[in-house]
Amino acid sequence: MSEIFVIDGLVVEGWLFGNLTVGENTTGGTVRKEILGAKARHEKTKIGDDTLEISGKIAPKTFGGLQHMSYLQSACRDSMPVYVTRGGVNPMGWFIVTNISNGHRHIDVDGTGRLVDFSIQLEATESPSALGIVSTVLNRITSIIGELFR
Repeated sequence: MSEIFVIDGLVVEGWLFGNLTVGENTTGGTVRKEILGAKARHEKTKIGDDTLEISGKIAPKTFGGLQHMSYLQSACRDSMPVYVTRGGVNPMGWFIVTNISNGHRHIDVDGTGRLVDFSIQLEATESPSALGIVSTVLNRITSIIGELFR
């Protein structure tokens, strides 16, 4: 079985999202200070930005998956923090979906591709407060209902 990610309760598995690739990027928050006649110093200013990119393919006619993409697109539009785990048990923390792109190939009569390439980019964020979590859940429910009747 391919690597599994759980994004805000949505399970992203290799059998559904084929050819799954994952890229992680960790940076440090430093500022470079030039010193005359010596090597530059680097001073820590903040915690670096961690990013995660998940990309692959879905076959909506065979396995489904477009509904999952709509769910993540609404999270991206709403800028709502989502909780991400790797393998279903290794927590990675809270992330914001910053970008989702997809391209349809072999377009069917209803305008949906038989094969859809996708890329989801996430950026680490601080965990929301208890009130923020309740707000996130309520906003997610409203977004899902809105997507259903769009």
